[in-house]
Amino acid sequence: MSISRADFGTLPDGRKAELFTLTSPAGLVAKITNYGGRVTSIQTPDRMGNLGEITLGYDRLEPYLTDPYYLGATIGRYANRIGGAAFDLDGTTHNLLQNEGDTHLHGGDGFERKLWTAEIEHETLILRYASPNGEGGYPGNVDVTLHISWDTDVDLRIDYKASTNAPCPINLTNHTYFNLSHDIDVRGHTAIVNAREYLLTNEDSIPTGERKDVKNSALDLRGGAIIGHRFNSCALPEGYDHSYVIDGEGLRDAATVSTPDTGRSVTLLTTQPGLQFYTGYGLKGGAGRDGEIWPEFAGLCLEGQHHPDSPNHDHFPNTIIRPGETYTQTQIYRFKIS
Repeated sequence: MSISRADFGTLPDGRKAELFTLTSPAGLVAKITNYGGRVTSIQTPDRMGNLGEITLGYDRLEPYLTDPYYLGATIGRYANRIGGAAFDLDGTTHNLLQNEGDTHLHGGDGFERKLWTAEIEHETLILRYASPNGEGGYPGNVDVTLHISWDTDVDLRIDYKASTNAPCPINLTNHTYFNLSHDIDVRGHTAIVNAREYLLTNEDSIPTGERKDVKNSALDLRGGAIIGHRFNSCALPEGYDHSYVIDGEGLRDAATVSTPDTGRSVTLLTTQPGLQFYTGYGLKGGAGRDGEIWPEFAGLCLEGQHHPDSPNHDHFPNTIIRPGETYTQTQIYRFKIS
């Protein structure tokens, strides 16, 4: 594997961002900037051997400064939503930044707009960010480290670690949008999600606390389905933006997405209990690299994570990290051709 680094632009305060290009032994390419810990590009071959772009992103720093879609971003301190933008911990109520109505989304003043420090060590890109006490409304100073590398020819691996000097919820993920097709529309992709259950949510997309069986519903993707064929269901008026409870424990296959026109597929392996599967209905006219315009459903996200609003649901898997403890997580994107 090889890693190169280059300038990626200047922030308004004069600091420099960098772009790192990670090339696997098989020639797959991932580009990552230390601004927001963002994956800006992944290129993989199609069945004809032609290397091509499979993610949504920008080719310059400037659009990322105002990007509303979290393109390729490292999300934290807490991925997804916290209802009422507040949680109680050890008898204290912590009020968080409201950035989606009354809801707290993706950490509020989140990691996606921070400049991370970067170094290369043993064919691994290491990104670090120190989140200060009070950022986004969260307690404690939190130190976060990402190790990013091609674990094999076709496995792009992200290992997350975090520690804190005060009790705090931590829930990190990556928010890359994939499109494996030659068509700028993912509704023709086939999706498999290895989950027997999903989380019921209210009108603000906040979990009610109840888990529901996917059986006999449009959300049952265990056997695979063409995404767009499910959109006519009354349960999916805008497509998928659902939190699944992934079967099993440890590092395992959470979901696979593929498309017949290129033969490409991507599988998400994660150690996290949940998956947010989002099919990009909020991409309405965004402009990406080379002037490309993104309509609705131009990309989809496979976000391995803890369940939304977990700090407010005692029966959900724990997300509270205390001093002396270490948050760890592994996420792998595995790329194949059929």
